[in-house]
Amino acid sequence: MKIASLRSLFVAAPLALLACTADKPVDPQPSAPQKAAAAPADRALPEVATYEVKCGCSIDAVGHCGNFVMIEGQYIPILHERLGKMEWCRQKDAGAKIKASGAIEGGKFVASDWKTVE
Repeated sequence: MKIASLRSLFVAAPLALLACTADKPVDPQPSAPQKAAAAPADRALPEVATYEVKCGCSIDAVGHCGNFVMIEGQYIPILHERLGKMEWCRQKDAGAKIKASGAIEGGKFVASDWKTVE
């Protein structure tokens, strides 16, 4: 009789452990990765406006050097023939402000003219 009791104990103990883990709530859906924000729509921005600009190395979502401008709540690349590769890199997180006009084309701001103001 002792052997039968031991056998049932060895069988019941692992099943009891499994039953305990089944009581834990299970997340029905794993966390979905955040989607990148859609690029601003292509359009002309003919009026001169003031924009915040930063080097991409200071922007977590970018992580590498390059010139970026804040438009509609997100940083997008800014292009102009007078811009160096790291125009605002030395300002780091502080960035700078520019007055610029241009157009958004293919997710990039193509400046027709720009001037740093801060």
